[in-house]
Amino acid sequence: MNANKVIYGNIVTMNEQQPRADAMVIKDGKIAFVGTKDDAKAFLDNDTETVDFGSQTVYPGMIDVHNHMGLLSSVMLGGPNFTYGDSYEKNVQEMTEFIKENPGREFYRAYGYSPDPLRGDPTHDLLDAIEIDGKKFDKPIIITEISGHASWLNQAAMEKFGVNRDMVKKYGEDVVTCDADGNPLGCIKETPHYAVICSIPVELEEAKEMFAEIQEEHLAHGLTMIGDCGIEEGANPMVTAMAELAREGRFKLKVRAYYQIYETCEDPLKEVDRAVEYAKKYNCDSFKIVGIKIFLDGVNAGLSAWSLKPYVGYKFKGKPYSGYKRWNYDRIDELAAIIRKANEKGLSVELHAIGSGAARYALDVIEKAQEGIEHPDFRNAVSHLYCVDKADVPRFGKLNAIAVIAPQWYVFVPAELEGEKMIYGDPEKDKDLEDQGYLDMGPMQSYIDTGATCAIHADGSPDDLPSRMFFNAVNKYDPIMDPEMKPRNFKERISAYDAVKCMTVNAAYVLKEEDNVGTLEVGKQADFVVYDVDFTDETVMADPKICGISAKSMYINGEKIY
Repeated sequence: MNANKVIYGNIVTMNEQQPRADAMVIKDGKIAFVGTKDDAKAFLDNDTETVDFGSQTVYPGMIDVHNHMGLLSSVMLGGPNFTYGDSYEKNVQEMTEFIKENPGREFYRAYGYSPDPLRGDPTHDLLDAIEIDGKKFDKPIIITEISGHASWLNQAAMEKFGVNRDMVKKYGEDVVTCDADGNPLGCIKETPHYAVICSIPVELEEAKEMFAEIQEEHLAHGLTMIGDCGIEEGANPMVTAMAELAREGRFKLKVRAYYQIYETCEDPLKEVDRAVEYAKKYNCDSFKIVGIKIFLDGVNAGLSAWSLKPYVGYKFKGKPYSGYKRWNYDRIDELAAIIRKANEKGLSVELHAIGSGAARYALDVIEKAQEGIEHPDFRNAVSHLYCVDKADVPRFGKLNAIAVIAPQWYVFVPAELEGEKMIYGDPEKDKDLEDQGYLDMGPMQSYIDTGATCAIHADGSPDDLPSRMFFNAVNKYDPIMDPEMKPRNFKERISAYDAVKCMTVNAAYVLKEEDNVGTLEVGKQADFVVYDVDFTDETVMADPKICGISAKSMYINGEKIY
């Protein structure tokens, strides 16, 4: 039998029945007592381990419900990671240096080019111009865009992966960029991009080592659990790799995964059955398949977000364009059937929706899937929600649809503002934008007011510490991006307490883990993190220095991780 651990500190339990404590007792990986130091003395004996954090604050483990450990393994393996905002030319320069330093490969990849809506998509000729030792470089190069929604290829990679006129015909020129004659120019987005990325073989051991490496970064951020939104089993054996890491005891981080179903798969309902079988075979404390992930649209930066109204500053082939619809209303019954089956099998569904059109479609399909079911508790979620029409915000509470949002996206980001204007227009010139939700981006308080559950996510970004996301949610601007930045939609700020709740209590609810984690109370798993500051204090949260604060210590199942 394991000895008791007694934890002392400023304990923020996030349990509304007992919000604060100064002592906590852990036995066999679970919480056995929460209360005062005096009452904790009853648990002390000669074998008891005591840990005193003094004035530091102890919280439930932080949970990022929408992350991409699996996706990152698909695009980051074996190549350089570019700096956000760098030019295409800078990317080419770094790619050239990397090739020189790593000669002899048959295939080169990289991650993180930043799309430039004003300039247009990058083209293969920029990569084709690379020379090594005075000779034209002719090995395949594929670089994934920073959001993971597009790839940039050289001519050799285009030939290797079939980026040709047939691909244009199959998927369309809005996602396979072309010249005036219909010849691909080297940039593929959304559906064809994922088809290519998912076809690239990844060795099982390589995937395992990548996951093991990425988990250390998450742990260092104070995360004890993540929702990995979009794993699959194919050329990249994500499911098997995660399951083996869990079986081998190498997963310290708790991973709750959503199995990816693409709109192009032959039989989506069979894919639901596949996810259920994987869950039965592999689910354990450190790794569980808990849901299904489905894309509805693309991203703003790639001009592929699905908007309710045609883009203001961009036309496709001279005609009005409202973004890329990965599913459409002709298939709403089919998608509703997928969601209903997944829910019946115990799996939640998370729908990726950036634009206002995708957000409305997500709510429409969730409503259809829940028809005839009283008081549904399926934990279906809509993620990102960059722009939501005002008329749709109240529907989240009505449908019990979870809003999974990234507060760090809803600030005035200088590098993205011009791209936003191309889609939505200039708010200084067009007052109609308010109804479209453009001026009210990230209406977190309104979601909460409707009775909806809100959760905060980082989407896999290594820069988005929980402290930074809390600050953005409370203050509606990001001092790391720009200390002089003005708050955006300040009336929709949430309280400091609610910000923390979004990554603890609410996040546990999203992943159906509320009986195990999310609060520090008797019977739950002893997952907790320690910081120098109290994030639930409004005065503390007003200080921009909060953004860079990392966790000082972490325990998972009562064991010290660092």
